[in-house]
Amino acid sequence: MPLNAAGEFVGEDVEAQLRQVFTNVSNALVAAGAEMKDVVKLTVFLTDIADAAVYRTVRDQFVDTDNPPASSLFQVGALINPKFRAEIEALAVI
Repeated sequence: MPLNAAGEFVGEDVEAQLRQVFTNVSNALVAAGAEMKDVVKLTVFLTDIADAAVYRTVRDQFVDTDNPPASSLFQVGALINPKFRAEIEALAVI
């Protein structure tokens, strides 16, 4: 979710939200002794499929583009907070 470490909403635009979400995923992995290269599957939820190109641009800054994780991308009607435009689930093998 696009929340910072203090639990505050981050990002009025989808790019900022996606950067925060990927940062959160990365931080959670580091806390577990892993890193982004250990992610084997991403499940992505966007409220507007038109944001898929922005998602790919941001994703490519966080993953190994030569060996990216498998992924599924879904458009959803809404997320838990009406301000949220993106949510990502990551599965890592450590």
